[in-house]
Amino acid sequence: MAPHAAFATANIAREPRLFFAGRPACEGSVVVVSGANVLAEARLSADRSVAIEFPSPGRGPVELRFSSSKVDGQRRSVSFRLDATNLFGEGDL
Repeated sequence: MAPHAAFATANIAREPRLFFAGRPACEGSVVVVSGANVLAEARLSADRSVAIEFPSPGRGPVELRFSSSKVDGQRRSVSFRLDATNLFGEGDL
């Protein structure tokens, strides 16, 4: 994922708790925000698997704001490698 990602999907209204899991690309932190509300904050260690769960705000958007990123081989800024989430489903892609 990029350093800033925003989601406004039907899952946000359906699920009472939301999560994303995977591996950070580098050391840093993430803040999960909806409007003016901070839903979760976490410190991240490079390449160490993490799952972050937080209460659903009931509607989007939900923003993931990562403090750091690194440039990959295709010259993209990458903050997080996503393994699983309920923030969106296959139909949302």
